[in-house]
Amino acid sequence: MAPTSSSLKQLSRDLTLPNPPSHWHAISHPKPEIIQCSKRSAREQLGWSSNDRVVLAVGRLIPLKRFDLMLQAIAAIGSARLVILGSGDNQPLLAIADNLGCRSRVSIEVTDDIGLYLQASDIYVSTSQTESFGMANLEAMICGVPSICTAVGGVPEVVADGAQLIPVDNLNALICSISTLLNSPGQQSLWSARALNRSSQWPSTEDIARQHLQLYTTGSIEQTALTTSSNPKLLSPNSPSHHWGESLSPCPLPVSYTHLTLPTIH
Repeated sequence: MAPTSSSLKQLSRDLTLPNPPSHWHAISHPKPEIIQCSKRSAREQLGWSSNDRVVLAVGRLIPLKRFDLMLQAIAAIGSARLVILGSGDNQPLLAIADNLGCRSRVSIEVTDDIGLYLQASDIYVSTSQTESFGMANLEAMICGVPSICTAVGGVPEVVADGAQLIPVDNLNALICSISTLLNSPGQQSLWSARALNRSSQWPSTEDIARQHLQLYTTGSIEQTALTTSSNPKLLSPNSPSHHWGESLSPCPLPVSYTHLTLPTIH
């Protein structure tokens, strides 16, 4: 059993099987409960300035999460802060930040309340090289945070149209996606709405428990596919960026960024 069909396919490839066996099943993780609060309240609790532009990343401090790439992007963009939530040895990453000259805009912390940080942030970014599911990505969507995620493993299956998808290990794509989203209120409103739309359909703990019970009693499960919406309603029709955001046409997966050079962001 695995949380996504993509992870089942990957496992079957790793075991040199032609296809996942019929007795393998994918049952998602349930929708986590996150205490909701306003962005202003979350920032006050964390002691963040209302003027800060904050990019949030979450995950263990290990190489496959590619936080080093995130640091390079933040250094190139300038002015934005990067907050990484994760346990592990933070010294190598802080050393990279020192060398890049962005140490004053980087903090690495550990918390039991990821929801508070998500709701205080402007955007959420995942640069992981592999994910069987990506719980932090789902949590970001639940909080309505405009999100950018690498299209790896089970991530596209989980986020669908609820987050921007970018190629893995591609610094130019990362820089362009972060800077564009940070500087576009309409895009932020649009992707926040898409995140909330996607996460609102996610199965609850009770739904997942019923699937497990059905599997153990019948040997099979019936899954209802989540729907996607190309025209989600924005958070507020009174927002200045509402009509602008509605007119945008998001592109979840950039075709190619190999021809781009690192932009100079002022």
